[in-house]
Amino acid sequence: DFSYDEYIAKMDEYNFPNPKVYFELTGKELLENGGSDAGGGRTLGAKIPFTYMDLLTWEKVPYEPYALFRSTALKLYHFLVKSDVYGDKGYQGDGSTSPFEGRMGMCYEFEAMDPGGYRTCGHYVLLTLRTSIPARATLEALGYWKGEDRLDLEERMYVGVEDTFYKLSPEHGGWIGYEKNMNSNVREGDSIWVGEGCKFFKEVWRKYVKNDYTVSCTVADRGKNATADMTFFNFLKAEVPVKAIVASYDKDNKLTAVEAKAIKIGEEGKEDKVTIGKQDGATVRVFTYDDVKGLQVVTEAKF
Repeated sequence: DFSYDEYIAKMDEYNFPNPKVYFELTGKELLENGGSDAGGGRTLGAKIPFTYMDLLTWEKVPYEPYALFRSTALKLYHFLVKSDVYGDKGYQGDGSTSPFEGRMGMCYEFEAMDPGGYRTCGHYVLLTLRTSIPARATLEALGYWKGEDRLDLEERMYVGVEDTFYKLSPEHGGWIGYEKNMNSNVREGDSIWVGEGCKFFKEVWRKYVKNDYTVSCTVADRGKNATADMTFFNFLKAEVPVKAIVASYDKDNKLTAVEAKAIKIGEEGKEDKVTIGKQDGATVRVFTYDDVKGLQVVTEAKF
């Protein structure tokens, strides 16, 4: 939709002489359609179709919210967790080991490179989380958090974000980062959350996005009954107590029956089911409840 003439007209209208100079030096043809300039350089122009390219595969990424997030997330939550990245250059301040050691999802900037060589920088990690966490929250809120590999992304992000909180925690000495061109180690702790305005996103993660587990559920028709078949996936990798609640409503949306079951999700997850009576035209809703996130809706089915 870019129009050189419209931009120049708006610059005159708003009295923006400085940008107008550079637009006119480049010219309409180059800005709109691209080509070679007088110095031998090339530009593609603003009217060509805009596409995204994956940083790992170099393939085109479709213009779809989940696909775009997935492309950046696989680059960000990219490494196996290490508590000692480059020997004496990148390690936990108190010498402890991350509880996520060896799991996939450590953030890229903990094991990166720059023109000077090795770089492991908690500050840069926070800059990436500052966009990744609210982007994930937005996708969930708008109903775009859907994809065949969603569970893989959720686990990578769970590991990466929680590992970062551990690494930067003052209780564990902070993260001893390193940049070769600075030739020094830098202790990085929770305080940099304040400088980058990231406390808000830390709360978004812990109160809205983070789940120690997730559940996949289908509700099957059993005549006068319905059965909720649930598969729990455990990201915490420690036992998680949860209550599964299945409620049946009549055609007027009045509650007619409730069944609840206490479930302990093991390290490798758990499969379980709850059966409830129902009427013709019923709606069956499935919930989970735990002490951290409270009551959450899982799914519903209409019969």
